[in-house]
Amino acid sequence: MKKAFTLIELLIYMGLVGLFLVVLTNMLATILETQEESAAASLVDIDGRYILSRIAYDANIMVLTPQAYSLVEGNLLAGGVRLNSYDSVISEWSVTRVDDTARVSFTVASGDRSRAFSTAVGLR
Repeated sequence: MKKAFTLIELLIYMGLVGLFLVVLTNMLATILETQEESAAASLVDIDGRYILSRIAYDANIMVLTPQAYSLVEGNLLAGGVRLNSYDSVISEWSVTRVDDTARVSFTVASGDRSRAFSTAVGLR
């Protein structure tokens, strides 16, 4: 007699493999979604910290005025050079100057993440 699989055994096998593939696909989708969210959060923080450090550096070598930086279509420009990355958008840019101090605030957004940044820098 030949040894073979019965129809019931094949159906059970196919069901188990199908269940395994569904669980594996859900895990992969969750991992990719988490990675995307993490990348967006990191991008917002990196861009915000870079812009803050650039503002602090520029305050020591030039007079910080609203005209020194410009916000064009969600991109923060300093002397024509883009300060934020291509995947992020800058909004709510404001510079308030009081005597020898400037208060700078802005919001960085990427994907569904956004964060407000602000600092006060002394001018020379």
